[in-house]
Amino acid sequence: EDEFEVLVPMIAAYQRFYEARDIRDERNRAFFRRFLAPSDDGMLIGAWRGDRLVGYSCLYWHFSSTRAVETVLMNDLYVDEAARGAGLVK
Repeated sequence: EDEFEVLVPMIAAYQRFYEARDIRDERNRAFFRRFLAPSDDGMLIGAWRGDRLVGYSCLYWHFSSTRAVETVLMNDLYVDEAARGAGLVK
């Protein structure tokens, strides 16, 4: 929750990367807040280098009726342009 506001501009950067239109921080806050743990909808995972957020992923929980299992879809994955190609975040 404390780090969520740091993520909001990165969500907008992700949307600009994919040429989304009508990007609004308030709508993003309302939509992505549902993925803050604990959540029945999914999970947000941040990648940090020191105290700097350099990437994030949003996972959506869903189900497979053919396999009769719960599963997860990595719907969003974004790395800040300046951090791309720098290797794993430890």
